[in-house]
Amino acid sequence: MDKVLTFFAAPLTAFFMPAVYRNAAKSSPARGLLYQLYLTGLVVLVAAVALGATLMPKADGFAKWMGENLPPMIWTPEAGLSMESDQTPQPFLLEHPEFGAIAIIDTKRIEPVRVEDMGDAYAFVTADKFYARNAAAKDGVEVRSLKTTPRPGSELPKRVRITGDVVLKFYNNLRSVMAPMLLGVLLVGLYLFFIVLALLHSIAALVFDSIRKSDLGYGALFNLSCFSMSTGFTVTWFNMLPFLRSIPIPVVVVFLINLGYLFFAVKVAGPKKEEGPSVKTGA
Repeated sequence: MDKVLTFFAAPLTAFFMPAVYRNAAKSSPARGLLYQLYLTGLVVLVAAVALGATLMPKADGFAKWMGENLPPMIWTPEAGLSMESDQTPQPFLLEHPEFGAIAIIDTKRIEPVRVEDMGDAYAFVTADKFYARNAAAKDGVEVRSLKTTPRPGSELPKRVRITGDVVLKFYNNLRSVMAPMLLGVLLVGLYLFFIVLALLHSIAALVFDSIRKSDLGYGALFNLSCFSMSTGFTVTWFNMLPFLRSIPIPVVVVFLINLGYLFFAVKVAGPKKEEGPSVKTGA
């Protein structure tokens, strides 16, 4: 079977097609490395689609809501935060229709904020402090100062106007950078993880090769490890389908599936050597 086809179709054909493993065993280790990159790319592609279909619309909607509901404020390094208009009622509650109370803003408050003062809100903002819920922090509240002094040789803006439009613009700029960055980090991280898994599987491949005495080189065994991992990979992804989620598949089962197909791969790619007939010698 064509090597290109056995490469790209391997996530499915590795279950039943010996040619996948025979072609892998005849190739350089680069084929295994490229195959792991291919599998990683499939995961990142699915993650990108899921991100674009579920998380990003919610994030976009939240940013738009914030842009429409955040009151204009002024920040200065010396004084911290204040409302731009004296007519803005305080405490000001930012309450999302879906996520509930997000933050309470009260730039006139002087006394420290306790967790019970926050109600259901995730954060409380005063003129000089930002309080956030944190179960691990002292008294359940993490505190950050909003006042700052410039470092020697640096200069801070004297006055920053914070509005919904500014926040929305900042989000859009961050979104255009963070989405590709997150997918890039996922690609590199998963690829390295898959390579490590393949190296661990190759230890088992060496054992299977020794048992069968097929004398496959390590490069071939590494490739077989990479391609046999397709089975566990595919089983895991199919288990995420809505009608199969109710069937639990433990990690140990996936590992055993990989090992079973790795033994099959070594068997079909490196036939056991036949020992020659013994020769008797006479005196």
